[in-house]
Amino acid sequence: MISDSTRLKLLSLLAIGICDAIRCGHLTIRNAELLLFAPHAMDRCQSLGNRIVKILHMGTELDDIQDLVPDEFAPTLERIRATALDVLADNADESFEEDSWIDLIMPRGEKGGRNGDRSSS
Repeated sequence: MISDSTRLKLLSLLAIGICDAIRCGHLTIRNAELLLFAPHAMDRCQSLGNRIVKILHMGTELDDIQDLVPDEFAPTLERIRATALDVLADNADESFEEDSWIDLIMPRGEKGGRNGDRSSS
């Protein structure tokens, strides 16, 4: 079982990475919505507190902001990132559980492909 502190840290790290990837042009807003910035994610994360829900909510608005107020797009990404860093900092004293989170997304015995791994041939 993953603690709320670990959940907050993982979600914050994911939000930071998503914002950086969008900013660099390596991730579309649509994929960001599929990964994290979606209304159903906001609903699922209600118990983790207002700040994580705020991060997710700001992320759900990125598409509209890009279309309607493009000058606010980069500042919104930065606000998401800054809020996520604050959540991460507030949980820095809590250590990650000994059970690796990677086991949740890559269960033992299951091997992923080399999709997207361009570092080796």
